[in-house]
Amino acid sequence: MKGKKILIISIIIILILALCVGGIALAYMKTDFLKSEQELFYKYMLSAGEKLSSMQSAELEAYLERTKNNPYENKSKLSVNVDIPEGMAPGLTQDYWQIVNNLNITFNGKVDNSNKRVEQDISINYSDNVSFPLQYKRNEELYAITSNLVLRTFLGVKNENLQKLYENVGGSQMVSVPDKIDTSMLDITKEDILNEVKKAKQILEENITEANFVKIDDNSFALVLNEQEANTIITKELEQFQNSNILPKSIRSNIAEILTQARNLKNPSAEFLKIVVTKDNKISVILQGTSIMNIQINDGEVVIASKTTDNNPEDVSIIIKKIQVANGVTYRVEYIVAEDNNNSKITVDAQFTDMTAQEVKENYLVALELTQGTNAVSYEYNFETTKNFAEIVRIEPIKESDVFLMNNANKEYLETLIPAIVSTFSEINKTQMQTIGLTEDKNPLIYATPIGYLMITLSNSISQNLENSNNQINQENEITNQIENNINSQINNIQNSNNV
Repeated sequence: MKGKKILIISIIIILILALCVGGIALAYMKTDFLKSEQELFYKYMLSAGEKLSSMQSAELEAYLERTKNNPYENKSKLSVNVDIPEGMAPGLTQDYWQIVNNLNITFNGKVDNSNKRVEQDISINYSDNVSFPLQYKRNEELYAITSNLVLRTFLGVKNENLQKLYENVGGSQMVSVPDKIDTSMLDITKEDILNEVKKAKQILEENITEANFVKIDDNSFALVLNEQEANTIITKELEQFQNSNILPKSIRSNIAEILTQARNLKNPSAEFLKIVVTKDNKISVILQGTSIMNIQINDGEVVIASKTTDNNPEDVSIIIKKIQVANGVTYRVEYIVAEDNNNSKITVDAQFTDMTAQEVKENYLVALELTQGTNAVSYEYNFETTKNFAEIVRIEPIKESDVFLMNNANKEYLETLIPAIVSTFSEINKTQMQTIGLTEDKNPLIYATPIGYLMITLSNSISQNLENSNNQINQENEITNQIENNINSQINNIQNSNNV
């Protein structure tokens, strides 16, 4: 149900984009006094669309195209900063979290996106003198990795026959894995998205008339659809999305079920969906009389407030900002969820500097804040990279003959190989953790992510439940013993009385 709502909201957003670029030229040819509700609606939508275009960066688009078509050398570093208040993670001290925050991962190598080749020297640095080295290579659909501490050769996987490989390494046959991972989403261009918006615009224009537009007041106009009209448009959009390459196959495969539900609609109702636009570039989406989304578009900023539950009017907010500076541009996305006393906020910053130079700097920041009542937990990841578009950047392609290809190995051999690799890694991990003063189960990599904190929380919850259960059992046993003692005492009193 939640996935269905997300998909429908996504379609509504695409419809809004279509309206922003779909206004008719007539909207600017008359004064507002002489225009119809439809023309004024489109005029205000086009105004919002012009504000939205201020979010674009021609320089960034040209730079991203440059990275696709030109090989480069990279020097990169990923660092982490975790802030968990004392007592919120029992068993882990502030000294331990300092060790986690000392963790960093460096990447040095070359990338050739046009030929799908990559080579990287990776180092997981636990301290200044303890690190775990890795080498990674890619050649088209062949992906390979090694570590001189664990392996004598590269361990490779080819992007084919993955279901069989998954079963051979011990995966359940009940779980379906795609034979080939679809990476086409990585190649989506601006033109691909605009083509989908144009198709959405065409479907919209073919299924609405002037009668669908109404005046709210002098400063706002609306497109109103009854349930049958909205259903017709959304159904056709879903049919279009089934063949769209801008959506992952996993989402497209769920469209058929939603289509069946949509086609079975029997009871149309008035004002099922209303899209309202105002003169000051605010767009509201009202579904069955309830506001589910408000969008405010300003110069260099888009604010989206969405309703996902019946209890909170606007419990999800998305803020997108463009910050232009002399030598580059920064984009910031904030995703905020408010639910009772539990709030979460995700912030993503992407900064690009000197995009036309030989050396370009990129800086990415991902911050996660979780608030439970008065307690707050935060995770912050900073990825800095310098890309050098040198005159000559050559990547020697790795060949299948240089790799132990797991796709070609039989199940019996893999059942021996995988445990052996795991055992070797475990011994190295144990030694490295002891060197930095930790036990083998406290690898900072685990606790540098929210997964580690969730593991602690779950473990403490289970322990508390077991303790409560044991206390209850002990109390019940104590009561039972008291009852037995009382009964035995009564029996003894009766026997003594009879003897007298």
